[in-house]
Amino acid sequence: MERDIVQFVAFNNYKNDPLELAKQTLEEIPRQLVSYMSSKGISPRRELLVNMNNYSFFEAQRMAFIQNLRVMGFVDEKIQEILNKGLPQNDLELFKIHAFNPYFRNPLAEAAAQMFM
Repeated sequence: MERDIVQFVAFNNYKNDPLELAKQTLEEIPRQLVSYMSSKGISPRRELLVNMNNYSFFEAQRMAFIQNLRVMGFVDEKIQEILNKGLPQNDLELFKIHAFNPYFRNPLAEAAAQMFM
């Protein structure tokens, strides 16, 4: 078999870090896609090339989310305060709800932090 798209990841190694679990699970896909396209003689346009070794999809998503919050008028301190507590997903509406709730806490994130103390 020339290539496969199956990526096995030890769930227990990442069960407390859903972003890292997703990253590890999806890590092989860009290389598989490039390999397939190369085998068919299909090259990307020069302006679309990205160095995959230096590109972090999840960090790019996080930065785009933070930039959207800045455009909405949130200051970096408030953004970091909420993100440090841990949102289950990068959702602007969810962020707005928690940003104005002084009692917001993430029990799951707190429990995970206690496990490593």
